Amino acid sequence: MTRSDVDVDGRMLGALCAIGSHPREWAPVEPAVQGIRQHRRHRHVTEVLQRSLLGTLPAIPGIELHGRYLPAGPDTGVGGDWYDAFQQPDGSVMLAVGDVCGHDVEAAATMGQLRNLVRGTAYGRNDEPGTVLQRVHSAVDGMAVPVMATMLLARMVPDRRGHSVGFASAGHLPPLVACPDGGVEVWWESPEPLLGPVPCPRRTTHRRALPAGSTLLLYTDGLVEEPGQIVDAGIHRIARLLDANRHLPGDRLCALLLAAAPSRRDDIALLLVRPT
Repeated sequence: MTRSDVDVDGRMLGALCAIGSHPREWAPVEPAVQGIRQHRRHRHVTEVLQRSLLGTLPAIPGIELHGRYLPAGPDTGVGGDWYDAFQQPDGSVMLAVGDVCGHDVEAAATMGQLRNLVRGTAYGRNDEPGTVLQRVHSAVDGMAVPVMATMLLARMVPDRRGHSVGFASAGHLPPLVACPDGGVEVWWESPEPLLGPVPCPRRTTHRRALPAGSTLLLYTDGLVEEPGQIVDAGIHRIARLLDANRHLPGDRLCALLLAAAPSRRDDIALLLVRPT
C-alpha cells in the first residue's frame, strides 16, 4: 500500500492510498495541491478586488440602503456589475447601478473606472441625472475608455411626501418600487443608448414621487433574465416577489431576491433603498 497525505497551506485535507500486488511509481500529488493553492489565492484576490471597487454604502439619516453583488458562477469572483450611493452637499442622494460587459478582471477594472467617473462628474453639482449621464458618456468617448455598459443614475431629493426621484437610463432596466399601501410600480421609459461607442447627444431625466415607506429596487439583468423568456416576464416575476415580501427587513429581502434569480449565467448587482 502506498499512502500520500494531501496538505494544503498547512491544513490536512485527506490522504490518497493505493493498494496493489505489484509495485508502481505514482505521480506526485504536489502539482495538484499547488493548483489548489493557486486557485484559492486567485479567488481571494478577486474577491478583495471586487469589494474594494464596490466600496461601502454610506449611513444616511432617513434612508435605508442595502447593496448586494453576486458573481456569475462559483469560479468567478469579479465582474462588471456594480451599485453605488452617496450623499451630495445639499442633502440629496445619488444612486447608481450599472453593468459593464464581461465577467472577468478586465470588466471589474473598467467598472471601477466608470464608477469613479460618475462620482467625480456628479459630486457637488446640482445637475439632473440626464446631464450627468451625458457628461459621463462624453468623458468615456473623449478619454477612449474601452467600455460598453448599461447604467441607471438617480437623484433623490427630500420633499413633503417623502422624496422626488429624477433618473436617467443608458439602456438599463427600469426601477421597481413597492408602494407603502401595496402594489409595485415599474418605472418604464423609452430606452436610450448604452454607454460606449454609440453617440447620444442628449439624455432624458424622468421624474417620479417616492413616498416614505416605499422600497425602491435598482438591479442588473442577471436578476431577471431567464433563458427562453422575454425580460419583461422576469421583471414582473421579481415585482411580484417584492410586493409579497415588502415588509421583510432589508437584508432578508435582498437575500430572497438573489435566491430567486433564475440563472447564475450572469452577474447580479442590486441596490435596495427605503426612505423612512
